[in-house]
Order: sequence, then C-alpha cells, then structure tokens
Amino acid sequence: MNADIFNNYFIDDETKYKYYIIPEKFPLFKATRRPSIEFEDFKPYFFGLVYETTDEIDEYENLYGAIYKFETTKELRLLALDDPQTIQNLYNNTNDENIQRILINNYGLNSGIRNSVADKDREIANYLCENNFEGYAINTMKADLGGKFHPEFLICDAKNCVEQVDIITKDENKIRNMVQEYRLKEQSVNLREARRNKKRPIRSPVSSPPKRLFDAETTYDSPPKSSIFNFPTYDSPPISKKLFGGKKYNKSKKLFKGRKYNKSKKLFKGRKYNKSKKLFKGGKKYNKSKKLFKGGKEDDAENKKIAHFYAIRSIERNIAEKKLLEQERLEQERLEQERLEQERREKDRAEKGTALDALMGYQ
Repeated sequence: MNADIFNNYFIDDETKYKYYIIPEKFPLFKATRRPSIEFEDFKPYFFGLVYETTDEIDEYENLYGAIYKFETTKELRLLALDDPQTIQNLYNNTNDENIQRILINNYGLNSGIRNSVADKDREIANYLCENNFEGYAINTMKADLGGKFHPEFLICDAKNCVEQVDIITKDENKIRNMVQEYRLKEQSVNLREARRNKKRPIRSPVSSPPKRLFDAETTYDSPPKSSIFNFPTYDSPPISKKLFGGKKYNKSKKLFKGRKYNKSKKLFKGRKYNKSKKLFKGGKKYNKSKKLFKGGKEDDAENKKIAHFYAIRSIERNIAEKKLLEQERLEQERLEQERLEQERREKDRAEKGTALDALMGYQ
C-alpha cells in the first residue's frame, strides 16, 4: 500500500531531523477546480496520497475538484512534520516567532493536532523551501475539532520533481461544473476585495468662523445660497458690508482720516459725537435703527443671518459625523461577520479531516 511509504525514513545524525524517503516513480494525487494544473519554477505545491477505492476518489472529487495523478521523477527526502522530536527541533532552530507560532497552532507542536489554514501552510512551505529543505510529509494526524487529517506531501520544486501521468476524473461534465464553480467563487472573492478597497467618503473640512464680525482681514468669496429654512446659507461665511471707502466698521480701528471712533472725543471739526444733536448736513441724527452712511447699514438682521449660518453649519456637521460613524459601524459589523464565517468554514473543513491546500496546492 502507498501508506507504507511512512515506514521508509532516516534520521539525520547532526540535526536529529526525521525524513521520509520518497522513491522515484512514487504516485501522488493532486486535485483542482481550475481548468488545468500548471506548475511554476521553484515554487512549492501540495499533493495527496493516491487512493484506489471509488468511495475515496469520489470524496476527493467532491472536496477538491478534478483529480490528476502524478509521479515523482527522482528520490525526495521530505521533512517529517508529524514527528514530535523533528517539529520540536525545527521550533528550537528558528528565531522566527511567526514560524514558531504556526508550528504550535497549525502543525501540532505540543498538541499533535493538525489545523490546516491556507495562509499559514504557505508560510511554512516557503520557510522550508527557502532553507534548502526539499519539502515535508505528514502521515495521518488528528484534526482540529475531531476527525483525522489525511496524509499530505509538500514538494518545494514540484515542476522539476513530479510529472503528470493520468487524469483520474474522467467525467467531462463533472470537470466542467467544477471549473464553473471555481470561476464563480473567484468572481465572488474579487467583488469582495473590490468592496474592501472602495474609498470611504472623505469628510470635507469645516471653515473656522471669523474672529470678529467686522474684521477687515476676513473675506469670503462664495455667494449665499437659499436653504430649506428660508434664510441664507454659505459655502463660506458671508462678507460683512463695507462702510467707508473699503474700510469696515470696527471701533478698535481708525474710522476717518486717522481718527478713531470715540464718543468722548471730537469727531468732526471740534464737534463731539452726541446722539441728541445733529451729526450730518441735512439735520440727520445718528440712529442705530436707520441708515448710517451711503450704501451701508448697521442692521441687527445681519447678525441674525450669521447666527443662522453657524447654527445650520453646526447641524449639518453633526448630521455628517453621525452618518459617517454609522457607516463605519456597519462596515465593522460586516467584516466581523465575514471573519466569523471564515472561521466556521475552516472548522467544518477540519472536522471532515481535510485540508484544501493539501491537494490544490499553489495555483
């Protein structure tokens, strides 16, 4: 039987690593849902032990896809990762903490349980191949959540170590359905990745309010817009009106020809500012409720408009922030659900005693 291959091994005297000796012309299975299997140079791939019964073959087809038969083209010495002493020595001889965690969590160091996870299996495969191992082999092991994990073979330079000799799955309709199923799954994965990479809405910056209501330095270009509340809104705060020759009304600044506005001092040619007396030609008095100078008003409505502007901007900003927070919350929930679903699938696969990459390999 092919399983007898695990009785053929040797232990390296220097490293104390155990190796399974895989002879030339040794048969291996590899399954895929892709249209064909093509190996890349110097890249590791996973294989399974050849099974001969119809029930075993049907089970592999249902789990992994169309089955192809391969044979080794030379003798291989594969690291025995099911051997407790070997995996312990490998753990001790590496300074890579990530590899050490994978040996514990996924390859049964201390527990003897094989928990196959595609990304972790690839990391171990790459690590071994980069460190001049020819690959690894594992006999039947306990699987996570019960069951058994079937034998698997990892061959580093598969393109130059194996060759295809047969196609076990003969039903063309079954192969066609498997390929179609794979393509649909691939499209689903691509759509999911596209959603993840979709740019989130960028929060537009909110203009800071002017320090003073009538500062000469503060100007804004955008004209007012009408809003649903029937008072002006602005992309930027409104321009206060000019009072004198381009200068704005500001008691702290000069008003006329170098002179400051001061009720206690003379304003025009020896005359003091006095509300009870006439101020300008024509007998017009200074009155805050009426027009003050040509083209300008000191109008309380202006202050009300600006107050309304900031109130609306504050409301709009709060609504936008709440909407963004809600979008972020929903996105986090969706990602969490996907993570839980992925964990559930991995556990289901472990219960059946299977590992998807053990036969599909790197495609």
